Order: sequence, then C-alpha cells, then structure tokens
Amino acid sequence: MRCYIELTTQLTDSAVINGANGYRVNFERDHLETVDAAFSPEESTRGFSALFRQFYAHDEAASFRKVHGSAYALAEGAVDNEQGSRLAALKAWGKASSRLRGRAIDLIVREKLGDEKIFPYSPLHGDDQSPDLLITPTTTASTFIGAETQR
Repeated sequence: MRCYIELTTQLTDSAVINGANGYRVNFERDHLETVDAAFSPEESTRGFSALFRQFYAHDEAASFRKVHGSAYALAEGAVDNEQGSRLAALKAWGKASSRLRGRAIDLIVREKLGDEKIFPYSPLHGDDQSPDLLITPTTTASTFIGAETQR
C-alpha cells in the first residue's frame, strides 16, 4: 500500500499531467495552416508510462485492484461503528474504477449531461473504444520506447 501511495504522488506531480501538453492549429486567411505543439520531454513521457503501468495493470503490486482488495479485506476485519461506511466507500471506489476502465470519462460526462437535459448528448467517433482497449502494456511502455528507436 505504501508503494501505491508513493506511486500516486509521483503520478500527480508528473510534468506529463501538469505540463502544458497539447497542440494548436491555426488557419490563416491565405490558406496557410500552422501547428504549434508543446509536449513534455520524451523521457518524462516514458517515465510516466512506466509509473502509470504499475498503477493501472492488475498484476502489479501497486495496482489499484491489489490495493483496493487489501483495503477491503482490512475493512471487513475491522469491526466497529465505521465498518459500514468504510466498506461503502471502498465499494464506490471499486465501482468507479471499473466504470472508468470500461468507458471514457468524457463519454460518461456527456451522457450524464444529456440525461439531465443540461447539454444534448450526441455520439462521437471513438465512443465505443474503452480505456482498457486503448491502455495496454504495449501502449504504456514499449510504444514510447519503440518510437524513440524508430527515428
């Protein structure tokens, strides 16, 4: 569990998450197009990918699944007035984690906004792609390493 806590701290402090990553496309009147890109250094992205895999992959010691399972077992064994609320919180976190692995957060938000009549929902290309299909061990590690060697 200590490894999980240290790992989440490192991930939240990462330049990949907190940096000015992105791109901007400008179209000029004379049909000139410019693209400005700003991304974290490749070594930061590779380092982030290795850390993220430890957090995301089910078979890693610092994975959410393993830490959640350990915390749930401890909560079940700690019989006191707060046991019910601890178990309920852990169940909610487990459900949220499963839901986010199956559906992209922007899709969940767009559907919720549509359900509540705040903003009309309209499907987008790629809505059927789950994060678990897009985030794999090869994506999180070897893709970045391979990209470096293919230059």
